[in-house]
Amino acid sequence: QIMKIVDSPITTIPFLLRAILNELKNNGNFEKLNDCIETFSHIDSEAELYEQILNNAEEVFSQVDFKGALLSIAVSLRGLKESSILDLTKMAPLYWSQIYSAFSEYLISYNGFVLFCSSQLKEFVLQRYAERIKDVRNAILEVLDEQNLYEKGEMAYHYWMMHRYSELNGLL
Repeated sequence: QIMKIVDSPITTIPFLLRAILNELKNNGNFEKLNDCIETFSHIDSEAELYEQILNNAEEVFSQVDFKGALLSIAVSLRGLKESSILDLTKMAPLYWSQIYSAFSEYLISYNGFVLFCSSQLKEFVLQRYAERIKDVRNAILEVLDEQNLYEKGEMAYHYWMMHRYSELNGLL
């Protein structure tokens, strides 16, 4: 089992090896461990790995807005507060903590803001869920408070990204 993982060409990159091991830890129950190792040992690219990680997570977290949670973090300028993620996704804190725990290798919390630590995974999330970006940006604008200086900057960023210049001008 160990050699199947080690012999995979993608495991020469330490971050990707850690990602595979994290996935085995999160999703590889004993009965399915061989199948899980087999799946990950045949992955040849970083994109394939991220696709498999997101496929697994979408299956595990199918009852909540997992995609919206990741996408809201990905489209943010410098991350979002956990309370904003919960407001955006209408998710119970228990579910968010499970997602955060499962993605602990890919997310960091910095000064109270959650953001991706892997720019490649962030870009993959943006591409995979591209059809929802506009809706998520609009939802972010509804949740943020323009009286808060940080959130005002985040709002300005989303107005600019959506070419809503009159609202951006009004905000400034």
